[in-house]
Amino acid sequence: MKLEDFTFKGRMMKKLKMLSLSDKEFQRMRKMLMTDGKEIFFLQLKKLQKIEKDDWFYKTVMDYYDERINTLPKESLYDLYLSYEAIENSTDKDFDTLLFCNHAQLTYSLNGWFRKKLAKLMIQKSTSL
Repeated sequence: MKLEDFTFKGRMMKKLKMLSLSDKEFQRMRKMLMTDGKEIFFLQLKKLQKIEKDDWFYKTVMDYYDERINTLPKESLYDLYLSYEAIENSTDKDFDTLLFCNHAQLTYSLNGWFRKKLAKLMIQKSTSL
């Protein structure tokens, strides 16, 4: 995976690149992440699920994947797509796949998005008992 340039110039170049992308291109990125990216992410989660034995949590993460990709801000979507794209051109696919999956997992914590979803599910679960 190519290291991101966090210098002022690098950040400005990234912003300019994002401004030049059309909504159609962002939709294409979402589509790729919801098809191929989803498959990669789910394979990794299934491995974690076996190790950590937390079926409910990982099932919930998988259930909300499409919604998370659809609700990501453009900058986060672009960053996640770059992580996904790095897998194709990588010499160490396992490492870059793991980086993509970790990046995707981090998007769930963005602005407390997934925590709020889990809280609603827990409330629904407790009221149905």
